[in-house]
Amino acid sequence: MGGNLRRVSRMASARRKRATRGLALTALAAALTAAAGASARGAAPPARPPLAADAAVVQGELAGIPQQGLMLGSSTAPVTVVEYTDLVCLPCASAATSILAPLIGDYVRQGTVRLVLAPITQSQRSSLYAYGTYAAGLQGQAWDFALLAYARSTARGDGPTDQPAALARALALNVRRWRASLFRPRWAKSVSATAAVIAVGDFTSFPVFTVRGLPDAKGHVAVKIIRPPVTLPALTAAIAGAQASPGH
Repeated sequence: MGGNLRRVSRMASARRKRATRGLALTALAAALTAAAGASARGAAPPARPPLAADAAVVQGELAGIPQQGLMLGSSTAPVTVVEYTDLVCLPCASAATSILAPLIGDYVRQGTVRLVLAPITQSQRSSLYAYGTYAAGLQGQAWDFALLAYARSTARGDGPTDQPAALARALALNVRRWRASLFRPRWAKSVSATAAVIAVGDFTSFPVFTVRGLPDAKGHVAVKIIRPPVTLPALTAAIAGAQASPGH
C-alpha cells in the first residue's frame, strides 16, 4: 500500500511540474510575441526633455528681444503681426515651430515686425493659460510663457502637459506675484475685445494672423488676414506688402 501511494505521489508531482513548465513556456511565448509586435511598430518614443530644459531653449530664443505686455519686438517696427491663438490648440502649437520661430528670428529680432499675442479662451483650460500669459506679461515674459506652453503640448491636442504654475516656475517668474495677478479685471476686458474681433472676422479655426503696416498719408491702415492653414510664405508675403505699401 505504501509503495503504491509513493508512486501516485511521484506521478502527481511530475504532472504538476509538466503543467508548470507548460505555463512558463506559454508566458514566454506571449512575451516574445508582444516584444515582436512592439518591434514591428517601432520603439517607444523618447522621453520628453525636462521642463527646465524647454524653458531654457525658449528663453534663449527670445533673449535680447524687448517685451512689453503681450507685444514682442520693437514698438517702432513698421509692421505689426497679431496672432489669435488658443494655447491648448495643437495647430497653434505646431505653428510655433513652423511659423513663429522663423518669424521671430528673421523679422522680429531684426526690428521689422512687432508680434502681438491675442490669446483666446475656448475652454476653461485655455482660459487658465491665457490668463497665465497676461500675468507673465507683467514680468516681461508673456511670450516666454506662451512659447513654453506650445513646446510642452502633446500630440493628442489636449494642450501642455504642465500646469500653468509649473511653467511660471520653470521661467523663474515671481510665482507669488504671478498668481496674484492672474485674474485682473483688465485681462477679462482684453479677452472680451479679442472675442469681439474673432466674431467680426468670423475666425473659426486657429491660429489666425493679421498683418498691418504703417498708416498712409490719409491715416488709412490696411489689415491683411491670414487664415488657416497658415503658411510661412503667405505670412512673409503679407509682411512684404505691408512694408512696400503703407495703408494699402
